[in-house]
Order: sequence, then C-alpha cells, then structure tokens
Amino acid sequence: MAAMQKLLLLAYAVAAERISANDVKDADTWDADREHVYKKLVKSHIQQRAIHREGVGVMYAAAGSPEFVRREVLPTVDYLKQLGIADARGAHASVRKHGFALFTERVLVNELTSTEKETLSNFFDRILLYEDWSLVTTKRLPLKTRAKLVKVHAMASSPFSTTIFMDFDSRPCSASFLERLLLVGNGVDVALTNKFDGQESHRDHLKLEHNSALIVLDSTSPRTQQFLGFYVDAFMRLYERTGESRDQPSLTIALRRAVESVSLNHADLASDLFCRSKISDVVSCDAGCALVHKPQKHDLSFKTFALSASKAGGERIAMMLDALKLEPRCDVKARLTAFDDYARSLDSTKALEIAHDYRTFYDAPWNAGSLYEELAMRYPRARFVLTVRDSSAWWDDVERELSCSTVKQRTSYERANGLGPLDREAWIQAYEQRNTDIVAFFASRNEAHRLLVLQDLDTAPPKKTWEALCNFLEAWSTCPSNRIIPRTRVKTRKCDVKPVVVEEEHPPTPPPLSSTELSVLERYKAKVRAHLAQQKAPDTKPPKPPKRVHKVLTSAERKRLRRAYPSSHAPKWHPLCEPKHPRGVLYNRIPKSGSASIMSWMSGQLNETAKHKFHLPSTDVTWWTPHVAKHRWLDAPDLKKYLARLANYGKQSRFVTQRHVYYPEGVETTHADGVALVNLIRDPIDRCISRYNYEAFYKKRIPAVDFDACLDGGRCDFRNWDPRTEKHRYQDFPVPKRKEGATDTEWDIFQRLSYNESMRLLADECHDYTVRWFCGHGPECRDPSRPELALQIAKRNVRERYAHVGILTDLENTAQLFRLLLPDFFEGDPSRDPDETDFPALHQSVPKDRVKGGKSKSAPLSPHNLELLYDINKRDMELYYYILELHHRRVRVCLRTNGDAPGKNHGEAGEVPAWATHDVDAILA
Repeated sequence: MAAMQKLLLLAYAVAAERISANDVKDADTWDADREHVYKKLVKSHIQQRAIHREGVGVMYAAAGSPEFVRREVLPTVDYLKQLGIADARGAHASVRKHGFALFTERVLVNELTSTEKETLSNFFDRILLYEDWSLVTTKRLPLKTRAKLVKVHAMASSPFSTTIFMDFDSRPCSASFLERLLLVGNGVDVALTNKFDGQESHRDHLKLEHNSALIVLDSTSPRTQQFLGFYVDAFMRLYERTGESRDQPSLTIALRRAVESVSLNHADLASDLFCRSKISDVVSCDAGCALVHKPQKHDLSFKTFALSASKAGGERIAMMLDALKLEPRCDVKARLTAFDDYARSLDSTKALEIAHDYRTFYDAPWNAGSLYEELAMRYPRARFVLTVRDSSAWWDDVERELSCSTVKQRTSYERANGLGPLDREAWIQAYEQRNTDIVAFFASRNEAHRLLVLQDLDTAPPKKTWEALCNFLEAWSTCPSNRIIPRTRVKTRKCDVKPVVVEEEHPPTPPPLSSTELSVLERYKAKVRAHLAQQKAPDTKPPKPPKRVHKVLTSAERKRLRRAYPSSHAPKWHPLCEPKHPRGVLYNRIPKSGSASIMSWMSGQLNETAKHKFHLPSTDVTWWTPHVAKHRWLDAPDLKKYLARLANYGKQSRFVTQRHVYYPEGVETTHADGVALVNLIRDPIDRCISRYNYEAFYKKRIPAVDFDACLDGGRCDFRNWDPRTEKHRYQDFPVPKRKEGATDTEWDIFQRLSYNESMRLLADECHDYTVRWFCGHGPECRDPSRPELALQIAKRNVRERYAHVGILTDLENTAQLFRLLLPDFFEGDPSRDPDETDFPALHQSVPKDRVKGGKSKSAPLSPHNLELLYDINKRDMELYYYILELHHRRVRVCLRTNGDAPGKNHGEAGEVPAWATHDVDAILA
C-alpha cells in the first residue's frame, strides 16, 4: 500500500492555487442539468450481466464506421506490435503477459475485409460485441452518442479482473507500461486522471471533470460495478435531458454519487505516469512517462522530417504539416544556422542539437545527404516523409533555381548533398540513388513503418494523399482531407548564364566615407527619395486564398452559428436580389475595416466560379491593382486618369480591382457592361480604435501608450479638427531595417518624420470618415457648413451605386450576397456555403515581434472618451446603421426569404411564390 501511494497517488498537500481560475472554469461543468441527474441517481437502474473475469488486461472500444478501424484501431495494433507485444494467437503468444480486448459493434466488424478481421482476431484475446452486452434499450442514436455509449459499456463488460481502459490516442511508451499501472488494489477501486494540475486539492474535487482517456478499474469490486452502473445510467439520463454526447460530465456525476453512496475508493493517477497537457511538465516518452496522451500533438519526440530533395515537394509537405497544426516547426533562422554549420563541416552535431526543440522539419539541412540516418537513430520515435517526382522534371526545376543562385549558395548546396558541378546525368542518377537508399535504410532496420513515400504530388489524388499523411502521423482530428494539396513551385525563367568570376580570397576594402561626405540624415533622405521614385507595375496577383481549417462544431454550436442560406433560395424576382453581370468589380476598400478577410475569400471564389460555373481549369478574371491611384483622394486629373485605366483594362478582360480610394464618381459607366462596386464597413468607433492600435502598437509610428492617455494628454487633439484641413495624401516613410545597417539615429529620424503623418491620419480617420468615403471627391463632401449634405450623398451612393455594402460582423451573409448578386465572379461551388472558417484573417492577432512593451493593443476606452468619439462621429454612426439596415433587409429578403425560415427552391427566376403577394415591407417589419 505504501508503494502504491508513492507511485500512484498524488500528494494531496499540494497548494490549491496550482489550479487556476480559468482551469476551474473549464473543468467545472456542474450546472443545473448535472445536479438534476445527480439527484435522480439515488440507485442505479442498470441490471448488469454476470461476467467471468480473470487476469489483467487492456480494454479498447471502437464504434462508428470501418474507416475508424483503419484510421485508429489497426495503426494502434501495429504500434503495440512494434513495442514488442506479441499476438494472442501464433508462435509467440506464450510470451504475452497480459490480455487485450476490443469492445465494438457487430455492424462495424461485418464491414471489414477478411485481412482486417484476421489482424484483429490474432491480436485481441477477446472481441466483444455491443449488441450482445448492451445494458440499455435505446432507439437509433447519433454516431457520436453511440460511440460514447459503447465506450462506457466497454468498461462495464470487461472480461479482466483488473482493467486498464484506454482510448486509442493514449499511447504506451514501452511494452512494460502495464506493470507501472498495476497498482490498483488494497482498497482502491478506480484510478483516474485529473484534467488540470492541482485539481485533487480543490474543495469541489468531485464536481470537477476527470479525463476518461485512461481509467484503471478493479473490475471484481462490487463498488466498481456500482460505479459503472451509475456511469451508464447517468450518461443516458444526461443525453435524454440535454442531448449532450460527452462522457466526462456523466463520469463526474457517477463518481460523486458512488463515493457518497457506496464509499467508492478512488485515486488520481500521477502526472508522470499518464502524461497529458495541463497536468504534466513534459508530455513525452523521453520524460519517463508510462503513457502519453495525444503524442502526435504534444510529444516533442514525435518528430516529422521531410526528406524530399529540393524541388521534389518538400515545401508542399511543410505546408501540409502546418495545416495539421504539428507545432513547433523549425523556423527559418534555426534551419539556416544548422545548414550553414553542416554545409561548412559536414558535422551533424549542431543540426541534431537544434532538432531537439522542434517537431516538424523540411528543407536543408534535414534533406541533405545521409543526415537522415543520424536523425533516425537519435530520435527513434521520429517519422520521415519522402516525396518522389519525375527525375527530368525535378532536374529542370533544380537547374532553373541554381542558375539564379550565387556561387556561395550553389557551392553550399553541392557540398551538403555530396554533388559535383551541375551535370544532368550525374545529378539525376544521384537523385534516384538517394531515394533508393532512404527506402533501403529503413527496410534494413525493420523500420519501414517510420517512412512514408508519396509519389508525385502534382498528379496524386489530393484526398488519398491527405489520408495517407494523416494516418501516418496519427493527425486524424485535424486532417483536412477535402483540401487540395498546396502548391509552391512557381515556374520562373532561367537566369541568363553569366561567366563565373572567381572571387578573391580577400577582396580589397573600399576606403570609408567621412562623416562630412554623407551624414546620417542625408543617407535617410536619399532612401526616402528612392522609395518615392519607385514606379510600381500593376499588380495582377490576388491575395492568397484562406486556409480553411474546418472546425468541428457540436450540435448546440451549430444551432447558434448564424449561417447563410443557399442562393437557390433567393427570390430573384425581387429587385434587391437581382443578379448583375458587369465587366468588372471595384472594391474601394475602407482602411481598417476587415478588407483582408473578404479579399482572401474573393480570390478563392474566382477559380471556384470558373470551375463550377464556366467549366474552365482556371479563372479568366484578372485580379488587377492599378498603381495609378497612389492616394485615397484624387484630384480631377488623377481621377480622370484612374477611370481611363479602368476603361482600357475592361476592354482586355473581365477584372476585379481593389484600392483604398474614395468613391470615384462615374466609375459605373466606364464600360458598356458597367462596373459593379462592393464594399465592407465596420463600426466607426471600432475602426478608429483599430487605427490607433495599428499606428501605436504595430507600426510603432507613435508612442505605444493607451488611447485614453493619448486623448486625455492632448496628443490626440480631436476637438479642433476641420474637414477642410484633411490631409488627402499621407507620406509612408520606409521603415529602417536593422539587417541593412540602419542605426538608432535613423530610427529616431524615421519616428520624428512619421509621427506627424500618423497623427494626421488618425485624426482624419476618426472624424466621420465613412461619410466622406462614400460621398466621394467633391467639395460638398468636406463642407463644414453643410455636413448633412455629405451624409445624404453618401446614403444615395450606397443605395444606388453599390451592388452591396456588407458588414464586417456578418461576413458569412456578406459573402453569400456577393455570390448571389455577382454570380459571374463569386458564385463558386454551389454545394458549399461560406462560414466562419473562410475568413481566418479576421481572427489574426498582432505578431509577437511587433508588440512593444508586452502589449498588442490599447486598454478599453474610458466612458468620457467613448462619448467624445461618438460625438465627433455622429454622421458616421447614422450612415453605419443605415447600411446595417439595408444589409439586414437584403439578407432577410434574399437569403432568409419568408421571415426567419429558409424558403424552398421556387424554381426558375420569375416564378413568384404564394407569400410574395404580401407586402415585403410588412414581412420585414
């Protein structure tokens, strides 16, 4: 008993403050529903069957589809065999010390192949079927609920005297893991794992959730059987009351009831036995853990190396690993440090040392030479991914890249990979031989399971490739199997071949310039002049499409999520919903209003529309950014030049263009088919605060103090602003770069020069800026004697000139209206509606390297300063709510149809449903 208490029980004298307030909030799910079920659970009504139990064994539970078996059960069996645990049947069955059982469904087993059935039958001592051991009479249940119920039944139906129940994501670190857990006995009925560190000393310990991924049970104890009966009963009662399919709340209820009614003796597993995040200092088999929870997510020893040669798909694998959220990834600085050391001396010491702190690796030096052999031996739990492509295509890309490299870069690459000068035949032979050697190396060590070979990613089916990678890395929960494989190779023209100039070992050093010849200020002014003199070519590259990491929502979350309805439900007979077919689309985006979020979605929709609507391999719409509009406000000559450029470009192709520019009068008529305008707005007060945070904490152009301090201290003087003094053109000074030798003096000059520009910009954007933006360039938009005129013009332009103006807080419906109103550009895939995962940029935070003084934004404003901002933005607020009303009206008419319920598909446009005879205004009221 003393030994058990030493190894199994946590020290209950630990201070209660180890569990934080946030942890208690997350773990304490004891609400009115739990209390109701707890009070009803006076005695379990579950009649358990008599079971002959003997020995010690591990119990697993599986439910759902055969895909779950192939994805989790069979890989777990393979993993246990790799640890040295033999099959229950076969030549080595006698050496197995403990049993393994699987509790599953008959329908699942019947759908497996004969080979899969044989694998399971050989490994498990017993395979029990839920249909034969069910303790409750239930109707047809959802998959998630049924899977949890099977799990609870597995514990109650165990054929072992001492049962270790484990989820498939609880991975043993060695074959002796059972010996370290076999300490249940001597009066201890159940051993559980806390969800948070210090939970055992909390005063409401029995009301806080425990983790159910690993439970050790004395199955012969009547108290344990009573507890399991409570567990099954509580799960069904809670499901019937709330529809909830989680097993941990019902485990909490059953544990409390069993402790109080039948004196169940329970213990908490030590955090160095079952290592989990939030309770263990290190979650790794290397830290001495018996088991690790979700090692593919938390265990640093579970590393992944992309061994692909340069231009063979390694960067694409790196992007796929990023999508799987396998972090931390070896950053560029660490990777280049390791590569420089390895290329110089071919000594792997530095590279192996750097690899210790990261989980995913790609590119040099990790794919160089035979370094993979040392990595495989140093990190026995690491996985390796090799992508192979056609040798000729690989050579073309490598030659193209190296022809543009410096002599030093080319020499380092050749030395690290053991290659000679550029030679097609020799390099192709070396490339093919290296791929063969990698496969042979792992095969010779009987570790073929640690290597995944993927064929040419350009031709491989994306779904099968994703599934292969996810199964290999056990990253099932984050696997985006419906995504395309990221593309990174860009065909560039081969650089002009120049004669190689042999550099001198010690090139002559030019004499230094004297301080009188070029002062610091003059050098900085020269940089400014060069920056202003740059003539930018039109940018035709659209923003990157968003990373659609689809969140798995619960039924309750799905009900709360405001989702847009299919465009087929839209009453196209209504003028608010009539689709438009212009030559181009202009998004004259307002600064700090979420334009990055909607633009990334727009760019992705162009190709989707070409594919599904026009059956083209890629879009024929050009994403065009004309640099002729260098400022937000254009005088008459510049405005005329800007409209002329739009007209000329419209003759070449359909286009989407964006720019920070006030409403350009006359843009709709620059082409015979018209140009549609769209926009996105934000609450004016939030936009003003966002601008301040951007200037102070991100760009660091003004002192990084709270907005309150700036307003109260007089630095942000907003009361004396006059629209006639609006500074239409803001100077964007180039930021000095430390790596280019910028000094502290240059930084001081930059901040002095940029301070006034930023303060003027902040003042201009915090005074009825949205009204002036939609009003346009005319003098009436900045006449302080007639401010209401600018507001009325802005309302008219929004109502009559724009296809639609969306709302930042309702991006899903904004995007759906863009699809409906401009189908030739943004209709996309009709089978998929936009949701919150399409707009990842909306949730991005300020990068840590931009944060000054540990803060990324200002503290909330005081009431008197909020009142000030509302007072100087009265017309902006009126315009915002006017646009909000128009948006909601169009949402209800075009997307929601009759009231709040989605309407039926009314057939062809022009057909009028019965309810359409009613007054639409009355419906909207």
